[in-house]
Amino acid sequence: MQPDSQENPTEPPAKRSGAWWAAVVLTLAALGLTGFITLQTVTGDGALPGCGVATEILAEELAAASDAESHSMEASDLPGCGAVLVTKWSDFLGLPVSALAAGLYLVMLVTLLKQKSLGGLVLGTGAVLVIGAGLWFTYVQVFELRAMCPYCIASHAVGLVLAIVLLTHTAKRLLPPCLAIGMVGTAVLAAVQLNSTDPVIIIESGGGTRDGHTLSLLEDRLTLDLREEMVVGDVSQLDRPDGWLVVKMFDYNCPHCRHAHEVVSQMNNLAVVLVPVPLDPRYNPYQREFPNDNFKHSHELARIALAIHRIDPEKLQAYEDWVYGEGWPQTTEAAQAFAGSLVGRLPLDMHLNNPEINAILERNVDAWGKAGVAGLVGGLPIHLVPDGGLTYGGVGDGTGIVQLLNGTHRSQQTEEVDE
Repeated sequence: MQPDSQENPTEPPAKRSGAWWAAVVLTLAALGLTGFITLQTVTGDGALPGCGVATEILAEELAAASDAESHSMEASDLPGCGAVLVTKWSDFLGLPVSALAAGLYLVMLVTLLKQKSLGGLVLGTGAVLVIGAGLWFTYVQVFELRAMCPYCIASHAVGLVLAIVLLTHTAKRLLPPCLAIGMVGTAVLAAVQLNSTDPVIIIESGGGTRDGHTLSLLEDRLTLDLREEMVVGDVSQLDRPDGWLVVKMFDYNCPHCRHAHEVVSQMNNLAVVLVPVPLDPRYNPYQREFPNDNFKHSHELARIALAIHRIDPEKLQAYEDWVYGEGWPQTTEAAQAFAGSLVGRLPLDMHLNNPEINAILERNVDAWGKAGVAGLVGGLPIHLVPDGGLTYGGVGDGTGIVQLLNGTHRSQQTEEVDE
């Protein structure tokens, strides 16, 4: 380690070394990346290249369709970078973590320019914070979300190189306090995020209408016959004109959708109509790229679910629980094997060859995409309560869905949905 020569005010100003210039350039790069991520997190304007969000055409249509009262779908609501940027992991006490990172890099840049040299408590502590936060958010993306944001990874990589440069020029006597402050800061960040919940977007209207067994959703862009759709939960609700009902639009490999399954499946006296919307760009024209490799199986997982429903609807719940279980995200091969054990491989293969299954998925994708362009909904999962409202994105602890259901059925206070 080199000594902190700048701490002695009697010495002449240190000459700007190559390491100092490298640190300035790296800090500027990190500041630019985190500033860009913050802008996308706050505004959601435009598509992030390489993040598997909507096509450029859709992004333009989204911007044109948005207005102050429309709750429009934004690029950041979609998977890929959106799967990272709109979760609780992107927030710290109400502020985007990318904004906090940008603020830290700004402080480090000002310190560098003021000192005209490396080392010191501020830069050393900042370096430890950068390393700690980078490791934490890499863990979150790999193990919690299982979705990667290239821009986030790039900012972590630049920050890591910057931190190495700074720490190698920090006096040994300053390393203990730098490590202590930086590690405490990282621990506080992780603790707050672990004990927070995903943001929940609730709209008190737009849930569609119900007329007997017919649902008209997304301003008539999607019409469902409850006697033909996939339904799990309390199916007896379908035969009641005032039965408790929610329509879920989802992708089996979407992290938010998995959490929604865990929450909604704990609710009693509720029928859940399943409307799969695979985010596989080979079958979804509103999706430019794969959010990650897991989504390459989304279309087949949905097709298998539809085939099971046609063979034996009572086995659908077992398939749902397996898909979202310990082995999540599942592959096509594993899903086919499990489904075959439920309903038999021969009937499964026969129904998978039925073109009507593909037509159903095309219908769902088309309705979701057009509703998004019109500004009616955002990213998956979407929960629609007929004759009520809707939620999209994270569901938190499910309170928003329960509130919408209870608001729709105020006359049935004694039969409220139980979590």
